[in-house]
Amino acid sequence: LRRYAFIRFSRRAWVGRLIDDWLVKRDIKVREGMELDTLESISAMVYNNLGVSIVPRNCCPPAGELPLKQLSLDAAAPSRILGLICLKDNPKSDPILVLRDELVGIVKTAER
Repeated sequence: LRRYAFIRFSRRAWVGRLIDDWLVKRDIKVREGMELDTLESISAMVYNNLGVSIVPRNCCPPAGELPLKQLSLDAAAPSRILGLICLKDNPKSDPILVLRDELVGIVKTAER
């Protein structure tokens, strides 16, 4: 992080603020490079040797994922919980439950 330009996840986004807080708490100074809004744009910049970044790990790798080296942060690194919400009386609640079950299965498979 000291040696390369830092490609920051937008601090307007919740995850960008989490990353910024993690850096501040550890008194890690970065050499600002750019600030972007999406994982895909950050990955493309890193892939093209324009810097390094801290981003959330994808639970489901996208098709055509770039071959980037990923390192885990320390045990105190922030984590996030993802969920689905809908109205209680939503007539589409059954398909939403099926979607939830499928997503849980995909995430469990990706964790192995």
